[in-house]
Amino acid sequence: MSGRLEGKSAIVTGAGQGIGEAIAVAFCTQGARVVIAECNPETGAAVAAGLRAKGGEALFVHTDVADRASV
Repeated sequence: MSGRLEGKSAIVTGAGQGIGEAIAVAFCTQGARVVIAECNPETGAAVAAGLRAKGGEALFVHTDVADRASV
């Protein structure tokens, strides 16, 4: 995966499903390294694994944005 975001990094909150997942996929498709910041470990890890399987760089980090210590 390469494109105009090559060499850039993105942190996407709520990326385990829906709009957040779509944004993470779009960033990764354009070459960005993506951090999947998600409170659901199963969906967050699955999205990151799927992006890596397609050749992208993705990392899941368990994050609850409602909890300051988690962020």
